[in-house]
Amino acid sequence: MKPTRGSSLVELILYTGLLTTILVVLYQLFTLAGYRKIDEIVEDELYVNATRTLSDLSRTIQQSTVIDEPIVGVTSDTLRLNGGNVVYQLDSDNRLVKLENGTTAFMTGTGVTIDNLAFTRRGPSIESQTITADFTVVGVQEVEGRILSEDFTTSVTVR
Repeated sequence: MKPTRGSSLVELILYTGLLTTILVVLYQLFTLAGYRKIDEIVEDELYVNATRTLSDLSRTIQQSTVIDEPIVGVTSDTLRLNGGNVVYQLDSDNRLVKLENGTTAFMTGTGVTIDNLAFTRRGPSIESQTITADFTVVGVQEVEGRILSEDFTTSVTVR
């Protein structure tokens, strides 16, 4: 028999099958890594917005002199402080808005919405007024067929 130059048809089919298998595995790895990265980005967006909101709420409530709304023992989706000069509420797109002395500031970015916003005033006495804020931060981008959300609660006493 004479040695042949090149490859036989069987060898070509085997090499093609092996290359296809490697490409499919690599595609799956990159796809999975992409989903994980999107998941991390959305989760970071949730926590960054919640941290900024909690920090601003805490600072503003501690520095306030009067809590106008809600009244003691009642839950409200609006927080009014200092004779209505500072107001926290949701806009029509479920973004938390802070109205302070005629200026509007969005407390959350466009990548999240706020659900189940509730402010509750606690404490029987005027001297130790405490506000509890409960809210759910919800991502607007779907990740692996689901929407990410996280619940947050804080209680702050007026100084």
